[in-house]
Amino acid sequence: MYRAIPEGNKLLSRRWREKEREIHQHKLSSMKATVEIREPATFSHLQKKLKKSQMQEERYTEIERENRILLEKMTHIM
Repeated sequence: MYRAIPEGNKLLSRRWREKEREIHQHKLSSMKATVEIREPATFSHLQKKLKKSQMQEERYTEIERENRILLEKMTHIM
């Protein structure tokens, strides 16, 4: 199931693994933590809320239409 990687020269392979490990350890020891403190980017299409304004405009139009119909009915009754 777990097979070793074929090695031509075991001595050289061990040296390469040790060198890679040293490089890895050096990178880990020289690593610095970073924290991003900038304000997140704001996008104008999220600030405008166009869909909400469209829905509101449609609602106002429907209310105006209903008011006009009621007014016509009242004038007809008078």
